[in-house]
Formats: sequence, structure tokens, C-alpha cells
Amino acid sequence: MGGLTSLQTLSKVIIEKGSGFKVSDLKDMSNLQGDLIIDGLDEVTDPQQAMDANLMGKKGLVSLEMYWTYSFDDSRNSILEYEVPSSFEKLTQLTIEDCPNLVELSIGLISTLEYLFIYNCKKLVSIGENVGSSNRKSVLREVRFSGCDSLESYICANTVEKLWIEDCDTMTSVSMSTTFKELPLSLRSLEVDYCKNLKSLFHEQLQSLTSLEKMMIISCENMNDSFPSGLWPPNLRKLIIGELKKPMSEWGLQNCPTSLVELSLHGDDSGITSFATEGDATNTASTSFLLPPSLTSLYIWNFNDVESISEVVKHLTHLQELDIWKCPNIKDVPQSNSSLTVNVCVLSKTNSQLDPNSTDGALTFILLDALFVTMELKLSNTYLYCANSPWKYGKESVNGGTLIA
Repeated sequence: MGGLTSLQTLSKVIIEKGSGFKVSDLKDMSNLQGDLIIDGLDEVTDPQQAMDANLMGKKGLVSLEMYWTYSFDDSRNSILEYEVPSSFEKLTQLTIEDCPNLVELSIGLISTLEYLFIYNCKKLVSIGENVGSSNRKSVLREVRFSGCDSLESYICANTVEKLWIEDCDTMTSVSMSTTFKELPLSLRSLEVDYCKNLKSLFHEQLQSLTSLEKMMIISCENMNDSFPSGLWPPNLRKLIIGELKKPMSEWGLQNCPTSLVELSLHGDDSGITSFATEGDATNTASTSFLLPPSLTSLYIWNFNDVESISEVVKHLTHLQELDIWKCPNIKDVPQSNSSLTVNVCVLSKTNSQLDPNSTDGALTFILLDALFVTMELKLSNTYLYCANSPWKYGKESVNGGTLIA
């Protein structure tokens, strides 16, 4: 097959043992175009064969997918398999998923790597702080880890713009690399959720993240007691936070940057009973959460002890959207108007304290068979009661507004 030098379309090849097809047989097929899938790369016994294939020299290729077998036994040479990806000298994206016996990832030689995605590798303990860097400057732009239950720490390259870590049970620390200190920190989006043993997140480095605009940290129940400490990235615009070790009632004044316009608070076990603005810090109880006045969007979830929010909204003069989810004891909310949209959802009508007769019919009560819905109403308040049965996807008109489920 290697003699088909004029071949333009080859959708898939399977590497075989012995005298079967070898990856190096692709060497002279310089006219290949479109998509190519290579399966059975675990059969490659010499990384030089992968280099000889000269895949990156085939300018017509748009997409390249490479697969190793799901069978893990003694017949596989793990050292050689680590070297095969490094043989593709212009590799820009690497996705590794469902490799149950992968313990260490050694890809530091791939200096061209821009995207690294690792999912459900339960035994992975190390990817090495030199991934994408080593003696050459990193070009990594986006990194994702999910379901890596044995990975204890990650050192983020300065060039990374998006970092997402989810469901990594043994992860204890995340920090920025100290290699190539002359490079500016590029991180724009940081999302960390359900990492139950995480203790340190960019400790003493948060204020250095001048490019960071979005930050999410949810359900990290062992986070160091010093977090949050009122030291934030200076240009932060969106913050999603809650369910940390330190209760919200102990956070105090957070000195959020004036750039912060969108705030989502998750209030499980928060100890919060009310909300106030940062300007009222000296006149409020410790159980009152202090909101920055710069907000245009506010989302509050699972605040079981909060009864009122109307008063504080009067002082949030820039607020355009208010979403209230699963706050069963809340008794009053502000009226929607041309500049403010108010969305409310509780799990059932029976556990809501909202009174449909309290405003002479100005409030609209709707019982929906849905788990999560979005209501967009400009002219009147609408309260969503979400039961547990599935909602049929679609759109319906409700009292002049639009229901999107």
C-alpha cells in the first residue's frame, strides 16, 4: 500500500503486527487530503516509524485522529508509547480519555502543544511541570482535567489562557509556573469545581493574574481557611463561588475589583441570612453577605435562611438581571421592569414563602415540570416552581414572556 504515492483520500488505517500495515507506509503519500484516522498505534514498536510517516508534511490533511487500544496487558511497551506522540513534532492538541492504567504522562518534548485535555484517567499521578515547556517556552493555551482521581497538583504554564479542573478528588494545589518569569501571565478563564481536597489555588498569585476575567471555584470543601481573603485578580469580571471550607458568614469585606459585573453565589451551609452592599459594611451583621455595587448580574443559589433581597437591590444601581434559585424562605423580591429582569425558581410550591396575593396579582406563579429552566420576562415577575419530572423541550408563550426549557 505504501506504493500508492498519488493517493488523495484515505479515511482510516489500522496498524498491524508482523507484515501488516505499518505507520511508516504513509511516508510517500504526500497528497493525502481531508481527514485521517490511525488506529492501533500501540503496535508501533519504534517511534522512528511515526517520524518516517511525515504526517505533518502532508499539507492537505485537515484532521488527524490517533487511537491506542483499550486493552492494557503486559504485551504493551509503555515507554515506547510515551514517545510516539512526541514523534509528531507539530502536534497542537492532545486528548487522553479513559486510560485506567495511565500513571505518568511524559510529553514535555511536544513544544508545539496548545491544547491538553485529560478525562477519566483514574491512576494518573503526574504530568510533569515541564509539559509543553521543558527548555523551550510553552505555547499551551488551554488545559482541562476531569475525573483524574490520583492527580495531586498541577503547575500551570504562564501561556495558558483557559484552565478547567473538575472532579479531581486528590488534587491539593494549583499554582503558576516559575519558569520563564519574564513571560506575562495569560490566564483569562479559571474553573475549578468538585475537587474536595483542594487546599491551595494560586496561593499569593491571584493578584498577579491581571488577564483573568472569569473565575469559578465551587464545592472545594477543604480549601485553605485563608481563602477568600479579599485579594482578587484586578480585572476580574465574572465570579462563581461557594461551598468552600470557610463559610460565607466569615468572609467579611472582600474588596472586589470594580471590574466585577457578574456574581454567582452558591450558599449551601453558608450561614448567610441577608444581603447588603459593601458600603454598609460597618452597619451589618456578620451573617449578611456584602455585595459589590458594580454588579450588573447577580445569581444566588441555595440560601435557605435568606428571607428578603428587595432592599439591597435598590442600592445595586447597575443591576440588570437577578436570578434566585432554591431559596425556599425568601418572601419578597423586587419587581421586574424595563431595566431589571428577575427570575425565581424553587423546587415546589409548598416550600415557597412567596405569596401570590401579596401584590394584588402583580406576581405570576407557574408550576413547571422541569429541573432547570430559564424565564425571560421584562414586564412582570414570574416565579418558577420546578418539580422533578422531565420537561418537554421547546418554547411556549407565558403571560407575554418567553419560556425556554
